[in-house]
Amino acid sequence: MTDAPDNDKSAQSRPDEQSSPTGQSAQKPAQKPAQTPGTEQAAGDASPEAEPVKPVPAELPAIVARVNGEAIGKADLERAIHNMEASSGQKLPAGERDRVYRGVLDQLIAFELLSQEAQSRKLTVTDKEVQARVETLRKQFPDESAFLTALKQRQLSPADLEAETRRELVADKVLQQAVDPKVSLGPQEAATFYKENPERFRTPEQLRASHILIKVDPKADQSTKQAARVRATDLREQLEKGADFAALARKHSEDGSASSGGDLDYFPRGQMVKPFEDAAFALDVGQLSDVVETPFGYHIIKVTDHKAAALMPLDDTLQGRIEEVLQMGRRRELAVQLVQALRAKGKVEVFI
Repeated sequence: MTDAPDNDKSAQSRPDEQSSPTGQSAQKPAQKPAQTPGTEQAAGDASPEAEPVKPVPAELPAIVARVNGEAIGKADLERAIHNMEASSGQKLPAGERDRVYRGVLDQLIAFELLSQEAQSRKLTVTDKEVQARVETLRKQFPDESAFLTALKQRQLSPADLEAETRRELVADKVLQQAVDPKVSLGPQEAATFYKENPERFRTPEQLRASHILIKVDPKADQSTKQAARVRATDLREQLEKGADFAALARKHSEDGSASSGGDLDYFPRGQMVKPFEDAAFALDVGQLSDVVETPFGYHIIKVTDHKAAALMPLDDTLQGRIEEVLQMGRRRELAVQLVQALRAKGKVEVFI
C-alpha cells in the first residue's frame, strides 16, 4: 500500500502465540499466521473477567513457589518475564507488573504440574522429538545467525531452548492423553457459531482506486501550495480530455504507487486519511474526483471497482477454520480445568 494517503501502517510481524495450560499466551519467536475474520475472537470467548491482583513485592525471594516440593526460583520467573518482553519487543508497563508476574508464575506452575503428571503417566519425550520442534522454530528465521540472535535476545542458549521445548512437549503429551479425547464438535457447531455471529464474518465495503499525487509540505507557504494545486488541476483537465490515467500517474505522480499507474488496490473505510477517504467513497466506478487536498498534497482519484459489504459464505474452508478455532478454545478450557484439578489435589505454595 502506498505511503501517501494511507494513515495505517503496514502489518508488523508478531510473536507466535501458543496456548499455554493456564489459558494465557506463551510467546515464541515466530510470525503469527493471519486468521479468518470472525475466528480470532472465538477461541477466547470463555475467558474469565479480570479480577483484582495481589501486589508482587519489589524484591523477590530466591524461591517464588514450590509445586509438590519442586522449587520455582526467582531466576526462573525473571527469565520467563524477560523472554516475554524480548518476544513482544516491548518492556513490561509498570502498571501491569503485578498481573503479568502472577500470570507468568501461574504458567510456570502449570508446566511443573503437567511435568509431574507426565511422570506419573510414564510419558516421555525423545531427543528426536525435541530436535524436530527446534528445527521447525529455526526454519522460521532467514538464517542461523538470525535464529541465534533471537535466542540471545531472550537470554537463551541452544541448550536452554531445548530444555524449554522439552517441557512444552511433555505438557502437550499430557494434554493429548487427558484432554484431546474430550475435544469434539458436533457437525452443526461451526454452522451455529457462524449463524449466531454474522458480524464476525462480514467483509467491509471496499474500493479499488488509483490516484495521482502532487506532493506539497503542509507547512509550505501559500504560493507553493497554489503552484502544486495548479499542477494537479492541469493534470485533471488532461484526464477529462481523454488522457490515460495510468500513463499520467507513472509520469507525474509523486507517490510510491506511480510505478503501478497509481493503483492503490482495494481498501476499506478507515485506512486512508479522511479527506481522501471521503472523496473516494463518494465516487462512482470510473468517475474522477476533483482535486483533493490532504496533508500529503493534492490528489486526483479515480475509482476502478467497488465491493459492497458482504457476508462471507460458509464454504468448506471457512467451516474448517471455525471448527479448528472452536476446538482450540475447547482444548484450552479443558486444559485449564486439568491444571486446576492437579493444583487442587497437589501442594502448591506461592511465596510472593
